[in-house]
Amino acid sequence: MYSFPAWRRAPFIALLIIIFVIASAPATTQGTATTPQTITSASVPSGRYDSMKIIFSNSTVLISGQIQPVAASPALDADMTMLVAPNGNGDLLLIVAFDYATLFADTPSLSLILVSATTA
Repeated sequence: MYSFPAWRRAPFIALLIIIFVIASAPATTQGTATTPQTITSASVPSGRYDSMKIIFSNSTVLISGQIQPVAASPALDADMTMLVAPNGNGDLLLIVAFDYATLFADTPSLSLILVSATTA
């Protein structure tokens, strides 16, 4: 059948079995993939803006099927230049990172960091 003795085939077969076991093992972590969602939108009149200040209020979170009020984070400042054409509206894209540890604490609070701010 094979020209190699059994002692030379055994490590190869063992390696194949280990690879098969690892490949068929269930995942050790589970989660869901989320996509960016629009939190809010506002119409910006034409002009030139050099900084933005966004204030959060009226925050709630749904944890274990119960709606809980959340303390709002301080104002979010973005230093950037945004040009809005005289006959149109401007779009501002803010990418933020939430601090989930404070969101799921005993007293939930909304804490986020500005990752990126761009205009379109």
